Amino acid sequence: MPSNFPTWGNPLPFSYESTGSETRFTSWLDPDPRSRLVFSFHRPETLAGWIGDFQRSPERGTLRARLQQMPPLQMGLLWPPKDVAITNLEQSFAANRPRALIQMATGSGKTLLAAFAAYRLVKFADARRVLFLVDRANLGRQTLREFQSFTTPDDGRKFTELYNVQRLSSNVIDR
Repeated sequence: MPSNFPTWGNPLPFSYESTGSETRFTSWLDPDPRSRLVFSFHRPETLAGWIGDFQRSPERGTLRARLQQMPPLQMGLLWPPKDVAITNLEQSFAANRPRALIQMATGSGKTLLAAFAAYRLVKFADARRVLFLVDRANLGRQTLREFQSFTTPDDGRKFTELYNVQRLSSNVIDR
């Protein structure tokens, strides 16, 4: 084992279970550990990084823990139904339900809502990446413009001044 690899007591904080056709992963560092389907095993550097992050600041916890500790939304920053949508989305994440659907009419500002939600996830939950998926190239360009013009509510800077936004045209993510 490399000398820079962090040591951990027994049991290890991660486990994998496999049927041969399906592999599930559990992080015992999460506040409410549960297995989730994965497509491949994590790289050792990734697991070591998660352990190192946890050892350096255990009070911050994992992403799932940070989703439970997000500050409440200041109401009135958005149109009232959007305030409700963001609040419900964050409650869903805090309840360890990682999948959510927000359904809104055409032209009602879904992309602005997504930018606002992404901002809160990156700022308060320290999410490293947020994927906004669209089904047409013109929607991808429109989304990029919306994120570029989104002004953060706390200091008035543009989202793209604070965070990297990349419109993917392949399966490679800019570091």
